[in-house]
Amino acid sequence: MTNRLPNITLLSISLQAFTYHTTKLDQTKTEFRLLELFPACESPDGVLTCRVFVTTVENPSRPYQALSYVWGSDTKDHFIHVYPPLNSGDNDYKSTKLPITRSLFIALNHLRHLTENVTLWIDQICINQTDNGEKAHQVQLMGRIYSSASQVLVWLGPSSGERCDELMDRWATIGRWCEELDLLSYYNRERWLLMQSYIHNEDPDDPNTKAFQGLFKRSAEAVGEFIWDGTMKAFFAREWFTRAWITQEFCLCADTVFACGAKRFAVELLMQALQAAQHGGAMLNDFSGKEGADERNKMVMDVLYGEPTAKLFACRVQRQKFVRKVKHSMGHTLFQLLKTLHVEHTMNATEHRDRIYSLLGLAVDAEHLGIKADYTKGTEATAKVLTQAAKAMITNPHSGRVEVLSFAQWPKSFGDEEIIPSWVPDWRPQLRPSIYEIRENVDQHFFCACGEEALKVRPIESNDQRVLGLKGWVVDEIEEAGDETWGRSTWVPEVLHARFANIERLHEKAMANPFFPGYGEAKRKEALWRVPIGDMFWDRTKVMPLRARFACEDDAVLAEKIQREHKDLWDAMEVTVAVQKFEAGLPETEKEWVEAMERHKAFGWEERRANGGVGAGYRESMNYVVAKKPFLTKKGNMGMGPGELEAGDVVVVFCGGRIPFVLRPGRGGERYQFVGEAYCHGIMDGEVATDVVLRDIFVE
Repeated sequence: MTNRLPNITLLSISLQAFTYHTTKLDQTKTEFRLLELFPACESPDGVLTCRVFVTTVENPSRPYQALSYVWGSDTKDHFIHVYPPLNSGDNDYKSTKLPITRSLFIALNHLRHLTENVTLWIDQICINQTDNGEKAHQVQLMGRIYSSASQVLVWLGPSSGERCDELMDRWATIGRWCEELDLLSYYNRERWLLMQSYIHNEDPDDPNTKAFQGLFKRSAEAVGEFIWDGTMKAFFAREWFTRAWITQEFCLCADTVFACGAKRFAVELLMQALQAAQHGGAMLNDFSGKEGADERNKMVMDVLYGEPTAKLFACRVQRQKFVRKVKHSMGHTLFQLLKTLHVEHTMNATEHRDRIYSLLGLAVDAEHLGIKADYTKGTEATAKVLTQAAKAMITNPHSGRVEVLSFAQWPKSFGDEEIIPSWVPDWRPQLRPSIYEIRENVDQHFFCACGEEALKVRPIESNDQRVLGLKGWVVDEIEEAGDETWGRSTWVPEVLHARFANIERLHEKAMANPFFPGYGEAKRKEALWRVPIGDMFWDRTKVMPLRARFACEDDAVLAEKIQREHKDLWDAMEVTVAVQKFEAGLPETEKEWVEAMERHKAFGWEERRANGGVGAGYRESMNYVVAKKPFLTKKGNMGMGPGELEAGDVVVVFCGGRIPFVLRPGRGGERYQFVGEAYCHGIMDGEVATDVVLRDIFVE
């Protein structure tokens, strides 16, 4: 039963400032505040009025909706009038004024009911933002607050006009088309490959394939007009989509709806609508060559495939499956969440440490990490939070992962590089992907540098919290670094030629090395074509890369294909660059010119293209080592490491680490600086565990 204040329109509205003393929280319990928003019909001149009261997370006194929204500017130049709680003993019913942001004022005016009270949880009002102790306590409860809500309202903002409203309706319509074909039932390990066959139209006569192909076509056509006129781009440019806190707010409650102006619909409808439209997006491309066609095609790519919700929905789907105890659904650890949301993706937070805190309510290992919210001011305090989180994610015995180190990338964007230890990720936007990425709930691992017997992280205690101590192996010292850090592999002959030439030069030195690593000459020769792709081969029929070593052992045809594509691409660069030199007037003799033209003519371009392109798959595979540079160790091991590596750095493998890392010796060699992750030919399958002495390694 909802309690109302009698004749509220006739009551006095005070100018006195609101304080939280009548709703003080007991921080030894799970108390939190709720807001009872009074209806529009009871407020004079559109003034917002409410009551704030205390309840508990375990047993809320009434159902409530939790609001997910954007604060916008911190300036609080609007107000909501707060009446005392019914149990406060204050019977004069005078209100006090609580300043709020403009964005919240607009949201509440849209969300309040005309005639009924609405019970809400809103961080800006329900948490005393000036009390850091209370704020830290409530942050720890926030996951439970959103999980316990009867519904989460995702407020995207007011409608931007008629076209925005039409787009919202269109999303809902397409989403319902998807529900008719039960699209979500294919989002599991057992049925996903079946859905892939529908997407790729493998059996055009199959009734299900026809149905889904029809859905994809209708969906793409239904959103096309909103791409061309900019409505969809404007929709996804709303600030809510890049706010750090929204992830946990978006994922925890089963009943979550988007609200934009007066329009509302379940978030799953947008997820399904987008995926259906994306599967049919190629049908929107215009290859006619007409004026403006290329620009329109780029719009499809940027807007439809560059939209910001995919990673949010991935987190939500995983969380909801975990809550429902769906088979194979383990939920996301904090590390997995941070990796999902900050690699090639942008999430913003006013407080940098909120990149950590905003996910604790969603992380299945939060209890084991022992991270407590701390809003002590200053960059050093924030660096301490990032360091504590990194060490916990690496060393805790329940979910510790050495792979966290892959995201301690340079240059650091947070504060001074002296403030944050070299091994600590800052979780800034648009981090680079790791050289080794797989879907762990679907795919099997194919690298294991530490060996199957040493897959458990082995931390070493250090009195300095800024120092990370781990058991591991120092493999070798880097003797020579490559000429450049590799960017994406595009068809720029002089660039690809320079990269191949650098690899070939290092390979010649490796083959002549008298130390001769403990594997056969045949394997050493393979470094020439394995290293430039990190031993991972791209196959258009697979979602994830193939480990070239295993693929070649299992499939002689594929082995021949990979090596042929490497040779084709290298030959193509050789002949193309030779001709380019001639065209630029660089050949010194007529003989060089004749040789260049004869090689180009004899290359057989058309025949090679007819057989699948000139090294297209190999060139695409080179993108697995973007932002890496080649290196050669003193003992003759070749690899690809971080762009910042230098001669004198060392290659190491940690217990629990599936890939090697590069460290820089310091302080007399007793401690190291972290440089980055690496691929190193010949040590990716546990070889170091038998060839190198295990030792304590300290990184600062």
